[in-house]
Amino acid sequence: MAAWLMRLPAKTIAELMPSPHVLCIDEAISSAILPAAELPDRADAIENPSLVKEALTTGVEPYKIINDALSRGMKVVGEKYENCEYYLPDVIVAAQAMYAGVDIVKPHIKIDQSKIAGKIVIGTIEGDVHDIGKNLVKLMFIGAGWQIFDLGNDVPLQSFIDKAKESQADIIAVSALMTTSMLRMKDLADMMAKQGISSEVGLMVGGAPVSQEYANSIGADGFAPDAAKAVLAGEKILAKRH
Repeated sequence: MAAWLMRLPAKTIAELMPSPHVLCIDEAISSAILPAAELPDRADAIENPSLVKEALTTGVEPYKIINDALSRGMKVVGEKYENCEYYLPDVIVAAQAMYAGVDIVKPHIKIDQSKIAGKIVIGTIEGDVHDIGKNLVKLMFIGAGWQIFDLGNDVPLQSFIDKAKESQADIIAVSALMTTSMLRMKDLADMMAKQGISSEVGLMVGGAPVSQEYANSIGADGFAPDAAKAVLAGEKILAKRH
């Protein structure tokens, strides 16, 4: 393990690991995602996969790695990017480290194939190409047994509606990283109402600039502040409609 990791603040992780450990592994993983601006050597970012493997080996639940480590690290990166502390190359390096960790976690996620919990159309709103958060949310829904229709990023508003009709989806989930693109969520909500699907398909929104207040203001049915709470938000929408 790189020397810089050992300088991280130590804290108890009894709830994370079955045996004592001097370093909080979720904090180590999330810090490993941060790019060269925070690290002595940009190459240290590639150690993230080995930390994920260590976490799995020592008994950390896959969902805890995603929520408390990978997602948390990318949230910091997103905040620094919004504040112009990080630039696009930094975000790319961070994303590569995160995806390397996700690829290791994926096979360990248990999926209940006995039934489909719900159907969800997911994508990043038109005008926004950032899909890191969206992909984490997608992973959580897959693990919870949902059928996913991933439209990718920079998705035209009508495409969300068309896919929801075609697939008979329960929810349209839309993300945004930029404030400017977030505003298109209201346009989508208005289009859903105008085309008469709001009573059949719920709208869930999320992303760095999105808040519960904004979700309420556009009439969204649900809001997820992070990947960890996305499935719960989806389940609440389903409960209201069934």
